[in-house]
Amino acid sequence: MLGITFSVTKILTDLKEKITNPYDALKDSSAFVVSEINQNFTSGGRPKWTGGKNLHKSGSLKNAATSVTIAGNRAEIGTGLSELPYAAVHEFGSKTIPKRSFMNMPPGWVDKVKEILLRFLMGGENDTI
Repeated sequence: MLGITFSVTKILTDLKEKITNPYDALKDSSAFVVSEINQNFTSGGRPKWTGGKNLHKSGSLKNAATSVTIAGNRAEIGTGLSELPYAAVHEFGSKTIPKRSFMNMPPGWVDKVKEILLRFLMGGENDTI
């Protein structure tokens, strides 16, 4: 017989395995988000921060904002921010300090994360089915 044969069961089993163990997808998508946060610090905010000051004094805020914890099927970015009481003041502003959001993401960032996740699910070009 001349034709193409493939196993739907193998394809679905492979997808189930990837969904059950998403560490690599979470790592890659987190790396993208962290790069965007780093860009916020590098460029002085997007949009630019007001108040004439940057947020680079010691680097603690940037390090906390880019800390990543991956557990199970979840990635948390900015896990170190809870240890810095001034982080929320910079992110949201106060009566005396202007808002200087460093955790904001540019338009289209969700689509980029979806692209990373789809690439993870689809696997390489040479997968055997």
